[in-house]
Amino acid sequence: MDCVRRCYGDSYPNKVMYDIDQLEEMIQIKLMHSVVAKTDDGQIVGHCALTFDGPHNISPEAGKMMVDPNFRGQHILK
Repeated sequence: MDCVRRCYGDSYPNKVMYDIDQLEEMIQIKLMHSVVAKTDDGQIVGHCALTFDGPHNISPEAGKMMVDPNFRGQHILK
């Protein structure tokens, strides 16, 4: 959530990305599969996800990509 705020402030359109409980639930019930980039001390500086509208949806949306402004230009999304 801190990475989302550093990237977008409070303007990110998918408000779930600001709620740790909703994010954990989406991951646990396999509606979101996230890949994160972290620093050695565990700070999340990049995120990308596949998300599904429901448990029977087999076509995910790829997105929710973001890179902390302090780490841009370092090819993190690659």
